[in-house]
This record gives sequence, structure tokens and C-alpha cells, in this order.
Amino acid sequence: MAQVMPKVVVLFGAGASNDAGGMSNPPPLGNALFTELSKEFPDTWGKLPTDLLHFFEQHFEDGMDELLKRIGTIDNLRNLLMDMTVFFGKFRIDNFEENLYWHLMRMYRKALESNQMVLATINYECLIELAALQFNKKISYWDENQGFKILKVHGSCNFFKSGIRISGGNFIMRSQILGSIYPVDPLLIQDEMKKVNFPAAMSLYSRKKDILVGPKQIQKICDEFQRDIEAANLVIVIGIKPNPSDEHIWNHIRDTEGRVILIGNEEKCKGWIKDNRAGKNTLWLSNRFSKVFMEICEEIDAILAK
Repeated sequence: MAQVMPKVVVLFGAGASNDAGGMSNPPPLGNALFTELSKEFPDTWGKLPTDLLHFFEQHFEDGMDELLKRIGTIDNLRNLLMDMTVFFGKFRIDNFEENLYWHLMRMYRKALESNQMVLATINYECLIELAALQFNKKISYWDENQGFKILKVHGSCNFFKSGIRISGGNFIMRSQILGSIYPVDPLLIQDEMKKVNFPAAMSLYSRKKDILVGPKQIQKICDEFQRDIEAANLVIVIGIKPNPSDEHIWNHIRDTEGRVILIGNEEKCKGWIKDNRAGKNTLWLSNRFSKVFMEICEEIDAILAK
């Protein structure tokens, strides 16, 4: 049977999770990430060399790029990434009925189960899965045709490397760790971390989104995301500042024949539209997910009804 290609792709970023509601402790935006990590993990993130701090304070991606340049001298990269795994794995939805992800799943359950609508995210946390699991106990991350399809383009804090267990001593990460990866229940991330003693398969928060763990599997996810973007009649991007240097995302959104709707920073979004989608079916809708949820649903309904 031929695979059903989606009519609608919704791509989420940090701004969407931060503004989704129903959480007493929402994930931070990128400009606050280093501060939060340093506060929560003073023995790792809080003890980086002083001359690295201004790179992170300027932009988290700049800090990670500088950290990678020194990978031979920073021997605790594994510990830093393990703490980042724990950090992103802690976020929870306290009140589902006040959460926009939950409402999206409730309203579009059938479209998600039939693959007419696909969700994607560049976020590492599992808030989308936690909402999805309230309606369907199966999530399709790759190579599957059942459950809700959620494409985690940069990996996830609940993706772990198969066949690896580190017991004591230093394991200095200096190159890619190849092989298959597997997902775990979002509520069991810390338990899995204790077993494997190794960070999750997430792209590094660097300019090039370098992948150290499970690069081939994450690339397969990215390839599937790109195919879905090209096929979709409607692409909605929520809570991400357009970054043309992230070619694996923005080149494909730029080139899609479908309608594109952006929700995020007005200046950045409108500037990207002017430079990349002038004269095409493209709209900046708002700077906030919570402000335009019903308008987003109206756009999705119009496409699904065709």
C-alpha cells in the first residue's frame, strides 16, 4: 500500500512549547537556556571555563560551537549532554485541558491517525508526546505507520543509543556514536539515563546542529520531514525564528508549493517571507501561539475539508 502523504504539517519550536499553557514550569526559550542549565547543574554547566561564558551568554549556539572547538580539552562533554537530557526530560503538562498541544490532539485525532496531518518539532522535550499519549498510546517516530506521527527533526531527550552501557570512569565524546537508537516512554527518561549512563540522541544546540549520537537515524527523520513538507498543502511553523542557515528546515519550507503560515517574531518572519516567499501563498499570523490558536485551526480545517 502506498504511503499516505500529509495535507498539513505543523512544525513547532521553543516558542510554541513556552506558550502552550497548562504548565507551571514551561521550557525556556533559547536565550534563557544557558542560565537555566547553569542554575540547575552547577557542577557541570555552572563550571564551564570562564572564557566560554560570554559565548553562551551571547547566543547558546555560539557557546556550543566554541565548546566543540575545544572538544579535546573539555573532557566532560558527556556529562554536560547527560544533564541536558535530564533537563529536557523533566517538563510536564500540569493541566491538559489548559494546554494547546492537548487541544490540537483532541481536535485532529482522526487526521493525525490517518497521516493527513503530521506534527514535527525541533524541540528536545516531550510535551507533544505527553499530549498525544492522552489520545493514542502509539507514537510513530520513524518507519512506522501507526499512531500519531511526530517527527523530531533534531532528535529527542527520549531517544537512546542501542547497545550502550557506560559504567564508571570517563568516556570522552570526540566523534560520532553510530548505530541504531530507540525511543523510551517520556515519563521514564531519568530511569533510562541511570541504566545507560549516556546522553540522549539529540542534535547539539550548535549552529550546524551537529549530531554525535545516532546521526543516521536522526538524518532519516529529517529526510522524512523534508518529504512531508514538499508534499503538504499547508505548512504551519509555530514558535521558531526563521534561520536560513538551517537549510535542512528552511530551504524546504521556502520551496514548498503549499501555503505557509508563520507564528513567531514579526520582524524575523516578515523579513524571511520578503526574501524567500515573495508573491507566494505565505502569511505571518502572529507572534504568539496562544493568540491565534483558533485561526490556526481554521486554516487546518480548510485544507482537511478539501
